[in-house]
Amino acid sequence: MRNLRPIFRIVLIAIALMSGILSLAREVLQITNPAKYQEKSLFSACLYIAFMVAMVLLWWEERCAKIKAETALNDTRPRLGLRPNGLEGPKAWAESRDPVAFTIQHLSGRAPTSIRFDPVPSKLGRFSLQFDSLSYALSPQPEGIGFDVIETGAPPLSAKDRETTRSGRKEMLELFLNDSPENLTNLDYLLVAHFMDGTQLQSQAFRLRFETDRYRFSEDTTAGDEK
Repeated sequence: MRNLRPIFRIVLIAIALMSGILSLAREVLQITNPAKYQEKSLFSACLYIAFMVAMVLLWWEERCAKIKAETALNDTRPRLGLRPNGLEGPKAWAESRDPVAFTIQHLSGRAPTSIRFDPVPSKLGRFSLQFDSLSYALSPQPEGIGFDVIETGAPPLSAKDRETTRSGRKEMLELFLNDSPENLTNLDYLLVAHFMDGTQLQSQAFRLRFETDRYRFSEDTTAGDEK
């Protein structure tokens, strides 16, 4: 029955339009060219026009309803924000133990759970940047998120190893950044987060950009639509 509703609506709209078009066309033809006036041909033409207009109107109505439904869905879908907070310039980096920190926050929608991040390979593939997994993100306030730089092929770090190597994390991050072709103004890296939205697995992409001319991470991590 639900599939028949659009057909009934097309018929009803077409009848209403045809009545108006037929009446208007009849009056115009009788006034302008009464000798060529033919009721049957006029009726067929008006019927065709009415059905075409009715189908277009119905398509437009269905399209607007679809856009409205998609907008409502996107308004409740979890949306995360990721932001680097770091120093600028080689001198500032050299003088700091932790020249950059990353924060994550729950921007809108339902609360995401079981958040994990894909490893981010360096440009030449010798290293990967790996962010810590999170059980959930509830706070709209930025919260710190840990990360490590791992050499490709090396086993994952244990909690004890991470504490031991924390003092050298800046050097590893610089190795990650330097593992790139020369003369690039910006180093762009795709970071993909996966999380659960209730029982549905969702993903959101971020762009990490290191500006080599200013020697800093850009605060803008926008990477476009969700995957």
